Amino acid sequence: MSATSRGSRRTTEVARALAEEYGLPFITLVENELDDNAFFSLPERLFRRGTLLPYRIENGRLQVAVADPSDVVLIDELRLVATMPVDLAVAHAADIARLCAEGPRTKRTERPTGDENDKSDTAAVRALDGVVADAIEGRASDIHLLPTQDGLEVRFRVDGIVSKHSVLEPEIGTAVISRLKVISSLDIAEHRAGQDGRFATVANGGQEVDVRVATLPTIIGEGAVLRLLKRSRRPPSLTEIGMSYAMQMDLERFTGQMGGALVVAGPTGSGKSTTLYATLEDLTRPEVNIITIEDPVEYRLPNVYQLQVNRRAEFTFARALRTMLRADPDIVMVGEIRDRETATISIEAALTGHLLLTTLHAKDAPSAIMRLIDLGVEPFLLGSALGAVIAQRLARRLCTNCREAYEPSAEELDAARWENGPAQLWRPHGCDKCDRGYDGRVGLFELLPVTGPLMEAILRRGSFDDVVQAADTTGRTTMWSDGLQKVAAGELSLDELRRVLT
Repeated sequence: MSATSRGSRRTTEVARALAEEYGLPFITLVENELDDNAFFSLPERLFRRGTLLPYRIENGRLQVAVADPSDVVLIDELRLVATMPVDLAVAHAADIARLCAEGPRTKRTERPTGDENDKSDTAAVRALDGVVADAIEGRASDIHLLPTQDGLEVRFRVDGIVSKHSVLEPEIGTAVISRLKVISSLDIAEHRAGQDGRFATVANGGQEVDVRVATLPTIIGEGAVLRLLKRSRRPPSLTEIGMSYAMQMDLERFTGQMGGALVVAGPTGSGKSTTLYATLEDLTRPEVNIITIEDPVEYRLPNVYQLQVNRRAEFTFARALRTMLRADPDIVMVGEIRDRETATISIEAALTGHLLLTTLHAKDAPSAIMRLIDLGVEPFLLGSALGAVIAQRLARRLCTNCREAYEPSAEELDAARWENGPAQLWRPHGCDKCDRGYDGRVGLFELLPVTGPLMEAILRRGSFDDVVQAADTTGRTTMWSDGLQKVAAGELSLDELRRVLT
């Protein structure tokens, strides 16, 4: 036996011993069985050391071979950036190093004259990484990748307003969409139907960011919308998001009953989940069992069971909710009601002594009630279980460093339906510390308690107008009146309130 053979055998024996010690399988990497989609699902920086190699995606899980399973720093980073659950195996260190250096098979064999393609792939990686980094640094909540005749137009949504960032050349734009599909675990061969996926990244300051991806097949080419969700250690309080003290007291009276349903309504991106988290933080106590089901988990909460939706594993909101109810919860949070099954189970849970917190897409509080009925919830159940509805929007907050005071005209106050309006209001100006006179956003809220005439209107299957008339008898503060209070306090401009609510 040659010295080379003996050395290889000893190395293999060491790898097998490591696998046995850490309870992992030992595998032999075979080149023609490697999956390039797995290779492209991780950042290139993880391969530079040549000690790990993703070799297959199976049942929504990433299979990764490692040379040293004791390298916890590398493995922790791997699990952090991976866009799907990871299964580890141990392989021969030399095989991993060689295959990492060679790269994916498409670069080694399928494109023998592919220097230009390789450069395009590298440019796409850099372009996508740069766009995401710029969006995070610029406080964008969404990235829009819109295909045009000139290329892939990049737009950022900042404080609710979409503006153009840049345009990628057509070849780079196509490669960026393909790259986005790979890291989001989507089908790169599917171009005719939209797909949903996600991946994770880390901002320059070490901030972890979840990115939800939706691809869109347009008549010009494929586009995508990315939602950026920063993983924060602590959710903001109800005061920080702009809820008045009086409304907080009304909300506290309901949540203190420890039973019934609280529904937060609004369009996509209106801050509904943040309001739920802020409410939940006030309710978290050691003696209370709280379970949430979310998609995705935006904040990590202490002393709370937090479940993540996994559609590939068929772990939906409805299925998770059934699981949660068998775990003896006091408070249940359902990230969103999207279908009849989830709506029915949620309302029934609120009837059986649980405090249910959830969100729903609807334009205002009365519309949320009608939406639940449209989803198939029986009015006799809804009238008994629904305790309160919060409707909300997000408006751009005036920059206190540069806002300008002015005297509003009588016509302006009349148009705002504002009797006895203030003599002084504020408008944006713009400075080097803000975005065109605005700095962040604040919530506009409406809290509707389901009591008395409103409950009766629901039980008798009243029309939308009946529900609105009954809601008006509760003395509710509408989003418009809440906004006028914030305009008077100098937090908002009257023009911004009109833009958001009319």
